[in-house]
Amino acid sequence: MTLWGRLLVAGLRSAQGWLQGTLLPYDYQLRKLMSALDVTQEEATAFRSARSGLAAAHPKFMPSSRHRVRDWIAAFLVFAVISTLAAAYTAAVQADPGPSILLLLGTAVAGLILSVVVWAAGAVIVLSTDDPTVSEKAKFATAFGLVGGLPAGLVLPWTFGTDAWGRWLADSVGLL
Repeated sequence: MTLWGRLLVAGLRSAQGWLQGTLLPYDYQLRKLMSALDVTQEEATAFRSARSGLAAAHPKFMPSSRHRVRDWIAAFLVFAVISTLAAAYTAAVQADPGPSILLLLGTAVAGLILSVVVWAAGAVIVLSTDDPTVSEKAKFATAFGLVGGLPAGLVLPWTFGTDAWGRWLADSVGLL
């Protein structure tokens, strides 16, 4: 079955669950449904309040998050990429005939900018959904990626006495 076929079947199953009263739509699905039905503002407000009241009274009707795995992967990748960038910088600092001070400063600035970009991309992936079932732990882990990744990449190579973790990246970008 093609991707479009699988998506169509999944959409039909969701709609069947809505009609049978065994599943509530996501907020973004509800907005699309209401715009397709051309409901008035009062009807939309009444429908949203009824949905939120039903969701609070019966959480089993809330759809499970299909974003949960994606969010945890994004949180892990944010931490891994940022800590690896910092470990590469640490490997360059620990090198015996190390690079020049100017190259280290330029690498530090570029590494910080790249770390912020990676962190922002991870935050957009995790926080961009209207899904109320997205794990708060995944949101926290993504937010922690920048704050925890930089110190981890800078401190752990000194603590364990090895820079093997970041040496390959530092060598690849020309720091060693």
